[in-house]
This record gives sequence, C-alpha cells and structure tokens, in this order.
Amino acid sequence: MTTETLIWVAVVVVVVVAIAAVAYLVLRHQRRGRLRERFGPEYERTLAEQENRGAAEQELRAREERVAELDIRPLEPESRRTYAVAGRRCRSVSSMRLVSR
Repeated sequence: MTTETLIWVAVVVVVVVAIAAVAYLVLRHQRRGRLRERFGPEYERTLAEQENRGAAEQELRAREERVAELDIRPLEPESRRTYAVAGRRCRSVSSMRLVSR
C-alpha cells in the first residue's frame, strides 16, 4: 500500500468513528428525553436517589420493561365507579384522621 492509500483509509476510519460517536450521542439524548417525558418528576427523583445518571436511567428502563410485561386492561364502568367511591372514602377517612390530631 502506498502512503496516499493509507491516508485515505485512515480518513475513512476517522469519519466512520466520528459518525458512530455522533449517532450514539444523539440516540442517548433522545432516550434521555423520552424517559424524562414519560416519567416526569419521577425521573428527577430517581436521578437524585441513584449514584449517577446511567444507573437512574437503567432503573427507569427496567421499570418500563416490567410494566410492558403486565396485562393492563381498562376497568369495566361499574368496577371503575366502585373503586372511585372506595378511594374517595379512603381519602376522606385519612383527612379526618389528620384533622383530629
């Protein structure tokens, strides 16, 4: 190989590595934005609890995967009403306990 050929090979390798690095950074930024949008305040809370951003984002992705495996279906209207009434009762009892202290 000539020196000129080696230079061109080196330039191509550097360009490919640079493109891969930029693609990695863009994908990481998009993934971070998606997690922040999906989890809202929980994203910041998890970030504060973990030792670094990578660990926090890994935990949030693990949560997403666990939830994706669940068979979550909407409640029937009657069940929804029953649970809504029970929830209101529970909240009103809790607030009465706080007031009586």
